[in-house]
Amino acid sequence: MTQPSAKLYQKALAASQAGNWLKAVHILKHLQEQDPSFLSAYYELVQIYLQHGHIVLAKETIGRALLVAPQDTNSLMILADIQLSLEEADQALAVYLALEKKSESPAPDLLLHIALAYSMKREWDT
Repeated sequence: MTQPSAKLYQKALAASQAGNWLKAVHILKHLQEQDPSFLSAYYELVQIYLQHGHIVLAKETIGRALLVAPQDTNSLMILADIQLSLEEADQALAVYLALEKKSESPAPDLLLHIALAYSMKREWDT
């Protein structure tokens, strides 16, 4: 993370906290262009999109983060959570199970999400 990137990120957070989410989106998009490896900018943008009901934009954004860092656990978990909320249980489950396999001791949150995905699949299969 560079100093200019950190400053832009703080500016975006301040705009978001002040309720000016459109300004925050603009800053975060600029930051992603300027410093594509700054993953926190993607995470924050995803959160803003989700808060305002733009789930497809959130999914596209986390997809771009995964292009930069394909094995990033946070990005993968966010992607799977979004897939689950879009009722893409099979895709979400595949990501969750891959994360579980990579972990020596899976977090309870991950195990809960695996159970939710299986539950969603079971509802469709019946």
